[in-house]
Amino acid sequence: NEELSDAGAVAGSAIQLKPQKFKFSLRPGDPAAFTLTFRQAEDYPVDLYYLMDLTFTMKKHKETLAELAD
Repeated sequence: NEELSDAGAVAGSAIQLKPQKFKFSLRPGDPAAFTLTFRQAEDYPVDLYYLMDLTFTMKKHKETLAELAD
C-alpha cells in the first residue's frame, strides 16, 4: 500500500485512498471493520464506485440511487 499523494508529474499517478488493497478471512455471520483514508488529490478527478445488493429487498434503495444520478 502506498501513501496518499497528489497527481504529480505523471497523469493518473495520484493515490487518493489508503489502503489500496486488503484481504479478509471471515466466517459467515462474523462482523468485520476496517478503516479507509481518503484525500482528494489537487486538480485530479474523483471516481466513485458504489457496491450494492440488487436483490428485491433493496429495490427502493436502487430506485433512490437512480433518481439521484439524474
